[in-house]
Amino acid sequence: MGGWRFLVPNSFTAASAVLAVVSVVLSLEGRLELAAWMALWCVLLDKADGSAARLLKASSEFGLQFDSMADLIAFGLAPAVLTYCTGRQAWGIAFGDPFHWVLASCAVLYVLMAAVRLARFNVRAVSEPSARYFEGVTTTLCGGIVCTALLVGAKWGWPVQVARYFPLVLVLLGLSMVSRIPLPKIVSRRSRAFNVFQLVAAGGIYVCGVLMILPEYLLALALFYLLVGSTYGLLRGPARAGAKDAG
Repeated sequence: MGGWRFLVPNSFTAASAVLAVVSVVLSLEGRLELAAWMALWCVLLDKADGSAARLLKASSEFGLQFDSMADLIAFGLAPAVLTYCTGRQAWGIAFGDPFHWVLASCAVLYVLMAAVRLARFNVRAVSEPSARYFEGVTTTLCGGIVCTALLVGAKWGWPVQVARYFPLVLVLLGLSMVSRIPLPKIVSRRSRAFNVFQLVAAGGIYVCGVLMILPEYLLALALFYLLVGSTYGLLRGPARAGAKDAG
């Protein structure tokens, strides 16, 4: 196949970047729920491009850089713009309102911290490619949490008083991205039962994502991975295992 095999993972990455831009445009047009689903489709493509690269042995320095650029749009910019536009439209925050500047500042900080994380990942990925832990929460997970939380809020009608605190959640997720919390990668483990659980959960993510249903399931799974994974990482992570990464 020669160089052609690199087109497969890079095509997934390109599709993710395109969908991320579409998500931003939809947010600006006020189509917030569809914008959130478009950003979540980027999560599916992000996993697909990595799997394709490993399967075809098509990993490359260009692919690494390209993937990070797409991730910045998909899991940095798109969730931030979605949160900003949701605050303006659904939560009734007018331009010039004191809370408007809080909302805008939180969105900007989130994008900045996503950029810092991805830059750190690119630096370390070359020297430590086989580590079993991420250092800090991934941009993919944070972007997924933001989008699914907003979808659940739209579906069940979060009170404005509660929703106004969501920009703070955005900043906390941003801080988690640049933290040193060890988060185990989703890879094959010794436990067959756990591997089956991972496979079934991943299948459910793709079904719900493609059909645009059950954002509650997606949010619950993301929070489960965040809470259980970070707890496990802090107790038995790279400080004891001697592994590091920053994806």
